[in-house]
Amino acid sequence: MVSNRSIRTLQTIFFGALFFLSASIAHAQFENYNHPELKWYTIQTEHFNIHFHSGQERTPNLIAKIAEEIYGPVTRAYHFEPDDRIDIIVRDHDDYSNGAAFYYDNKIEIWAPSLEFLLRGTNNWLRNVVTHEVTHMIQMQTARKVTRRIPAAYIQYIGYEQERRTDVLYGFPNKIISYPIAGTVIPGWFAEGVAQYHTMKLGYDYWDSHRDMILRMRALSDGIYSLDKMGVFGKTSIGNESVYNQGFSFVLFLANRFGDEVLEKISREMSSYFSLSIEKAISRATGLSAKDLYDSWRTDLEMFYLKQADQIDKNLVRGDIIWETGSANVYPKWSPDGKYLAFLSNNKSDYLSSTGLYIIEPGATSDKAGGWSKRKLIKGGVVSPPSWGPASKKIVYSKIIKNKSGSNFYDVFMYDIESKEERRLTNSMRARYPSFSPDGVTVYFVSNSDGISLLNALNISNGEKRIVKAFNDGKDIFSSSVSPQGNRIVFAVSSNRGRDIAIINSDGSRFQYLLDGIEDDRSPEFAPDGRSFYYSSDKTGIYNIYEYDLLEGIVQPVTNVVGGAFMPTMDRNKGLVYSLYSSNGYSLARINEPVDVNPGRMLYEPAFRNASIFADYDDSDYTPLPSIPYKFQYQSSSFLPRVLIDYGKPKLGVYVLTSDVLDKYSLFMGAAVNKDFDRDLFALFDFKKFRQTLFVELYNVTRYAEFFFPPQEKDEVVLGYWEVDVGARQKISDTQEVQAKGLIVRQSSNVRPIIGGKPFTRLKFDFYKGLNLNFQWRYRNILARTDSDINPSAGRKILVNYWYNSDRIFQNFDVDAQAGTLREVYKNYDYHKLELDWKEHFVLPYLPERSAFTFRLQGGLITKPVDDFLYFFAGGLNGLKGYSFYSIEGYKMLIGSLTYRFPLLRDLGLQIGPWYFDKLYGSVGYQTGDAWADKSIDFGEFKSNINAGLRLDLFSFYSYPTKIGFDASYGFERVQVLGGEEGRNWKFYLTVLFGYDF
Repeated sequence: MVSNRSIRTLQTIFFGALFFLSASIAHAQFENYNHPELKWYTIQTEHFNIHFHSGQERTPNLIAKIAEEIYGPVTRAYHFEPDDRIDIIVRDHDDYSNGAAFYYDNKIEIWAPSLEFLLRGTNNWLRNVVTHEVTHMIQMQTARKVTRRIPAAYIQYIGYEQERRTDVLYGFPNKIISYPIAGTVIPGWFAEGVAQYHTMKLGYDYWDSHRDMILRMRALSDGIYSLDKMGVFGKTSIGNESVYNQGFSFVLFLANRFGDEVLEKISREMSSYFSLSIEKAISRATGLSAKDLYDSWRTDLEMFYLKQADQIDKNLVRGDIIWETGSANVYPKWSPDGKYLAFLSNNKSDYLSSTGLYIIEPGATSDKAGGWSKRKLIKGGVVSPPSWGPASKKIVYSKIIKNKSGSNFYDVFMYDIESKEERRLTNSMRARYPSFSPDGVTVYFVSNSDGISLLNALNISNGEKRIVKAFNDGKDIFSSSVSPQGNRIVFAVSSNRGRDIAIINSDGSRFQYLLDGIEDDRSPEFAPDGRSFYYSSDKTGIYNIYEYDLLEGIVQPVTNVVGGAFMPTMDRNKGLVYSLYSSNGYSLARINEPVDVNPGRMLYEPAFRNASIFADYDDSDYTPLPSIPYKFQYQSSSFLPRVLIDYGKPKLGVYVLTSDVLDKYSLFMGAAVNKDFDRDLFALFDFKKFRQTLFVELYNVTRYAEFFFPPQEKDEVVLGYWEVDVGARQKISDTQEVQAKGLIVRQSSNVRPIIGGKPFTRLKFDFYKGLNLNFQWRYRNILARTDSDINPSAGRKILVNYWYNSDRIFQNFDVDAQAGTLREVYKNYDYHKLELDWKEHFVLPYLPERSAFTFRLQGGLITKPVDDFLYFFAGGLNGLKGYSFYSIEGYKMLIGSLTYRFPLLRDLGLQIGPWYFDKLYGSVGYQTGDAWADKSIDFGEFKSNINAGLRLDLFSFYSYPTKIGFDASYGFERVQVLGGEEGRNWKFYLTVLFGYDF
């Protein structure tokens, strides 16, 4: 018969069998907000289902109109139509702009607020984004290699430590590989270039001056991405936008040379099973090598831009750079007394959206920017221009704030420079672009909802609000400026191909356009005397600063730059300050005494200007379509085949995913089985109709094993694990999530003794029964950077688990005297358990750039002695790596780790077949800790080890992040393990997953 201890093995088997779930898939990210307050409706057209929520009327009807208008031209371009209606989900519950095409689901999501981005021009947002995403849907499905029901397949491997306990079949995992094989392979530049190209062909996008500016500055600084680097994202804001721009430009080049049909040919070539990179597809579609075509495109661009820049350099009017720390130094504003300059900056962040509010004071100290000192007022989240109060003591600005329903809305705040106090002026008004009146009584701001844009006036003393100007036709209002006399407001308004500038009296009367030509005119700012205003315009194809004389109607340029000049602010004594775009991003520049520039010397011709087409349309007129309440609608299931090598045996399996269109219900299942009929099963069901996400999770694992006893006896055992979890989780802020769940767990044994070669009756029993409650709190606040995954440098992650467990552990059999049958005897353990995992990331002065430390504290406490089956294990992949998982155990645990991680190659930029090699980091570290029982903590008994590691960031098939981690650890102490001792030797670990942190 199998011994009591030899059947306690499923705990570790469960860890290994479902490791992919916890490491790569299940709840790796925080929940989104479920928004149960919204009611959803559906409009059905011939080719689309438009799903929208309460509070929207104009936007979904207009999207339905646009989608049907562009469906025919886009599908004809690829001779492809989807197999069902396309679902378009329209969201307007956040001040966020984007679009996403889930081409395997025939689903598009559109965030309705108009896009404003420092690196993009202005156009009709809805027409642009709908056409862009429908193009993605059609082109990407044209390039599919297999049915859309199979988005990918997985090759997986789990290797185990040799060291184990007597009651387990094998050790803990030390090698984990889960690698996808993509069903669609398209590089980022081609996908985005094609979508922009077709949107342009229909007249809803164009080669705007922002795109030209970014590409121009890359060309002039020898910074155009290689064809390999264009294939993937994962870069800075400017880097990611450059993938879009270079893709658009290169696609224009290909289409101009070979005709529009070459884009379909390349897409269909990529649908071949053997097309794993785009170079061969381009060659087959064009008859020329992709490298030669790329080189020709790049050379032509660089020569074109160099020639243009030479003309500008001869007549350059730029001023002096006064601040350049960071890549987004924008929206400068002089204080009325000229003492301070307020502006937004992303400081050293990689992303332009991470802007805070700063002020700098001229002449206070000396630094590399030239005698300016900086003071941070608001750390982050500030998104629109600041505006000073009349006494230069208060500033108003907008920032993103989350309301009680989880929506991120713009609201206006006021900061007092002297008291350093912040006051909120609006509440969930979606308010931005605030401007102070000269008397300090009124703040003017812009609000937008459902395509309606309002210029509002708010009395900050009594809270009264009135509408100054409304646009109900989809036009958007942008930054405004109030005249020094307080009687007029000048502001920017969107047009179909840029922005215009208008003026209105502060009481709402006498609205008129001042500038409404084909140029993009933006960011007007009154001069101190109120007789003119400064603004930015791309009149020549490059953004420069101009002065508009309100009395004479005369326009004069005051800058002539190579990059771009934006967001002017003027002080009569301190001069003109503006935001200057160069190859490194936006810096602040000053011209002490602006003078008029001769327009005849501002010579520039943008690339691709003649390629742009502007459609004629009227979106103020639309026919409301009938809608019905949204009905539950499951999408087609996706199947992801798996081939898994587990404990040396191959398994075949599949993942299955399905959800309703709105993702209110989702089901994720997995199965794998080998020739011994060992099975790994799970099913995860999420229900998101309430503020909390309710979930049910089911797990089942079985293993077949044979235990031999001399001379001719053995036990054939099938070990089983069952678990049912029922609970709820909720995101309580952008950085915190809580979860509560109850678990029922059973571990069983089905034993068939073989004695003398003859099988005997099977003996079935449970050797572990658990009824557990768990409460979990997760905190995550990591500085967003391009390398925050491979090497987080600032912030922390905290995981706290509280458990109340009621466990029963099998001890033996006795005989039921009345029934004459065997009866299991259990020992009960009712106890509390606490677990802590804290990771603190930080940098120290004088260390190499992009290197960082991570301090990790892991702790565990069980409140009373328990069976060692229930212990903490402190070694292995997720603990003290110099020791095997089972070598250090106890019902108390404490581990401290310090890791220094540093870049070896930050920008590999190498494509080999389907693999793009991005970054390589190294690390060294030290760990110390122990797990113990029945004694107080004894630091003298702590075990310690050193670590060295490598992390390699890749992209597979252009779009799948692949993270390879390798660690080597050496333990300094000797510990007892099955069969002897270990320690004072090296241990090695390998992971190939979607992330490093699991």
